[in-house]
Amino acid sequence: MEETNINDNSTAGEDRSKILCRQVESKVEIEGQASSAAPMVSFSKLISLASGVDKCKLYFGYLFAIITGAVLPMFFFFLGPIFDSFSLETTPDEAADKIRTVCIIMFGLALGIVVTTFFQNWLLMSASANVAADLKTRYLQSILNQDNQWFDTCKDQNALASKIGKEIDLIQKGIGQKQGGI
Repeated sequence: MEETNINDNSTAGEDRSKILCRQVESKVEIEGQASSAAPMVSFSKLISLASGVDKCKLYFGYLFAIITGAVLPMFFFFLGPIFDSFSLETTPDEAADKIRTVCIIMFGLALGIVVTTFFQNWLLMSASANVAADLKTRYLQSILNQDNQWFDTCKDQNALASKIGKEIDLIQKGIGQKQGGI
């Protein structure tokens, strides 16, 4: 009898695991269908929602991001003369002069990077915050302009506020911070 109890417990455990596996697989399929059903919005469409001032901020922010990205590799070009100054042919005073000159140039580049990075982040973050605030307002207005019947068909009214916040935050990060980092 004890053997059958052990077998019954093991089959019950196997049944539970099979049920759990099926539930997980069905949930993954449902989430996969839900994520694939959502249409992607083009970047130009997101930019088109910005006002003229915000578009200028975005474009100048992207310009500063390009400048920052182009200046960073220039540090490696200035490391070569520093290593070359340690040759046997140069005197210590000549090497110190070369290194001092290169260090001054690299310090200037570093200051330039600080300035361009500051303007990149400031412009992109302020413009994306303005676009996000405008989108939240438009989204809320479109929800409030719905017929009363729409709210009856809506599955979870409490989730609307969090959905607005989550989606707009993703758009804000995509327009500003993430795009500038690319």
